[in-house]
Amino acid sequence: MDAPSGTRAGGLHPCAYGVVISILSKLRAPLVLQYRELDTERPEGPPDSLLDADEQLIVDHLTEAETQHVDTVLLGHCTTSYRKVAFIIGKTMTPSSEELDHVPFGYLVQRVQHLVESGRLESQGDLDYVRFSEVRIPN
Repeated sequence: MDAPSGTRAGGLHPCAYGVVISILSKLRAPLVLQYRELDTERPEGPPDSLLDADEQLIVDHLTEAETQHVDTVLLGHCTTSYRKVAFIIGKTMTPSSEELDHVPFGYLVQRVQHLVESGRLESQGDLDYVRFSEVRIPN
């Protein structure tokens, strides 16, 4: 059976989505205050940019051309709209990027940080944690 006109597959009328989101937002805040482990808006654990000794050894042996290629691929996944750093690095690490499969995740995070510091990208959030940061190409 098809959804009634003006509704989506979930059965809610588009106007109802705002009401549902508002209710859930009001419920979430007190719950997070009472149960801090429910807070998904703060980073936990070591920064994503850290490298272990084996990863640092790999990075130490990268050539300047390989580093420039990493930057080019990362920038190729960026737009003038903000995108999560996790998305950009995930796209960079896909099987179609086999030439980068040996590059450590933490180094990709460091390269994004470098691109921000050099002005080639703008950022918001905490760049040490890919889930809590976004970047874009400056307008």
